[in-house]
Amino acid sequence: MPDLPPDPGRATAATRAGRALLLAAAATLGLLAVACAGSDGSSGSAGTATTVAAPRSVTVEIVDGEFDPRHVEVAVGGSVTWVNNDQTEHMIAWTAPNVIGSPLIGKAGSYTRSFDAPGEYRYYCSIHNEMKGEVVVR
Repeated sequence: MPDLPPDPGRATAATRAGRALLLAAAATLGLLAVACAGSDGSSGSAGTATTVAAPRSVTVEIVDGEFDPRHVEVAVGGSVTWVNNDQTEHMIAWTAPNVIGSPLIGKAGSYTRSFDAPGEYRYYCSIHNEMKGEVVVR
């Protein structure tokens, strides 16, 4: 009887074993990918949060009658500098305690304050009370 080519519909024991090994490897890789993904789908250990350090210094522009940005974060011991790029003078006051924090800041002038304790520091322009902002120190 002549040798016939193998039947493509019939798998040999070696072929079945190879397929099983390949499927097991793929399943293992899939489980590893799921275990290493963060809850938001990012890579990294599950449940690990990344904290970005607050900057040591920040600049707030005074322009068009507004503080830009209104909300800033700075590290303990860091500083915030307000730069007046507006057409009028401004003066920074703190809401608690309600005191003037800066001298009069003229056009193109600036004022810098350091923050030595963590907390939320709300401020406003004592000349233009509608201008408000906040410094968060952490």
